[in-house]
Amino acid sequence: MMGFFRNLFSCRRRKKKKVEFISIDNYQNWAKIEQEIYNLMNTYRFAHGKSMLQSDYFCREQAKIRTFYCISVQHATHEQYGVIVKNGKAVGLEKIAENLAYGYYSSAGTVNAFKNSSPHSINILKDDWKYTGVSVQEDEMGRKYVCVTFAK
Repeated sequence: MMGFFRNLFSCRRRKKKKVEFISIDNYQNWAKIEQEIYNLMNTYRFAHGKSMLQSDYFCREQAKIRTFYCISVQHATHEQYGVIVKNGKAVGLEKIAENLAYGYYSSAGTVNAFKNSSPHSINILKDDWKYTGVSVQEDEMGRKYVCVTFAK
């Protein structure tokens, strides 16, 4: 794929509220590429001495909201990021963040791009995160949009 389709976006927002949040997901229901991204991110975290992130239903649903929004506007954007922050706050999350990408066609390509982008790498390696969700959706042209959410 040509480089002009490859874009990365990262966003973080802090919340002060203490969390007691449990919404574990059976990641076996995830698409293969979503599982691969999840596993590659946890391998990257493990290599840096970080704890493994738990797959989470709520986080995955928020990631889906974001990928479908990006497809609807035909580019990866943090517009409407506040929606998942509001949703996270409503269920008691202290913090939620996202990494977005589009135009990558493999899990390894997507995660390597995240690792090579400072804001994305910081999001993946942040000690605070406990939960994650991954959504990969295709637009009508076959371009993959990826959103990874992180939460505490």
